Amino acid sequence: MFLSKWCYLPRLIPAPQALIRTERPERLMPSTGKVVGSHSGNIRDELNHVAHVIHSEGDKLDRYQVQVVSLKEDPTKDQVKAAWVSPILSLSVLGAVFAASLLGVSIWHNDGYSIIATVLLSCLSSFIGIGSKWSLKLPKREEDRFVPMSDVIISYPNGAFLIVKCTEGIARQLYWAPETCQYDLDKNWYRFISLLGTIMLMGGVITLANSTNVLQIAWAAAYMILNAAYWVVAALPTRWNWYLDSFRVQSVQLRKLPARYLSDGADSPLNHRMDPEIPKLKRAGTADLRKPGTKRPVDTQDVGLNSQNKTFTEALWQAIAVTRSSKWAKNTSIAPQTDGWNEWLLKAEEAAQATRITEDQDNITAEIPDWNYRGVLSEILGREAKEQKVIRKGTEQV
Repeated sequence: MFLSKWCYLPRLIPAPQALIRTERPERLMPSTGKVVGSHSGNIRDELNHVAHVIHSEGDKLDRYQVQVVSLKEDPTKDQVKAAWVSPILSLSVLGAVFAASLLGVSIWHNDGYSIIATVLLSCLSSFIGIGSKWSLKLPKREEDRFVPMSDVIISYPNGAFLIVKCTEGIARQLYWAPETCQYDLDKNWYRFISLLGTIMLMGGVITLANSTNVLQIAWAAAYMILNAAYWVVAALPTRWNWYLDSFRVQSVQLRKLPARYLSDGADSPLNHRMDPEIPKLKRAGTADLRKPGTKRPVDTQDVGLNSQNKTFTEALWQAIAVTRSSKWAKNTSIAPQTDGWNEWLLKAEEAAQATRITEDQDNITAEIPDWNYRGVLSEILGREAKEQKVIRKGTEQV
């Protein structure tokens, strides 16, 4: 609300006392989500506000869903700022219209108390806007040296992943650097304006209580309509209140890599064989486990992947395959911290090196290998369970 210059407009606002604070917030409100840099190693336990606005679809991801997007910056566009025309503007205009209307009705009824209340309560919003007006400036890199791509993984509490393919410069702006509010006035001036606003609020309430019944009914109707309007705008997408043309988001399609591109070597994790003593998986949809050197069938066309996965392991494998790295999953404790899982993460990273990412003018496609992640994990965990069982038996015998 206080990022746009419309905050200076005299208007009525519901519950103005909530905006009179002793201290102003130093940063924008972050959102839930663990943010990890696949190559940089940066870790944040929350998602910055502007990044959340850009990736507002992340809140709508289903359980274990994986979504991949490409994020690029257009230097010819203005930086991130409040949209000039937005739902918040409609609230400001509506409040100003009500203030002007109540002032006219108060003059028509010759109600001096209502006139004073209208002036005090409408100008109160302008005083609060003067003290709380701030600007946002995302940090820019000063050096001109080459900056590599830096995938950013956003892990949500429901097990979903949003993977952003961007440069390290964009990642620093949106995900790693803190979003601080740069206020136009210092704290001392703000405290003085807050004190003045408190006096204006008390004066407006007292004079309104002494106005005529007709004007009090008009004031009640105006505030009821304003409260309803604010509730409606709060339910609208936050993105509508921001100017974000400097960043362009493009969806990346996930597809299975045709089997003809996969390695047939015996040592390749793509052809990993299960220990014969471990029961075979009977879960529906599990790929057949092939012996080393077995020729894989050649696909005639790519097969699209369903990003709405059934298990967390499947979602984790897709995220590792797209980023070609598993270190971020280990360093952030997203994956279980056991020897078996660590071994699986290493094999997953090795298999992920076969991932291909192609880009043309209209589409970006990430083709990930058809790796038997379930079978490999089951073999590793089964072997680990057998070893622990042997150790337990030896301890009992001793």
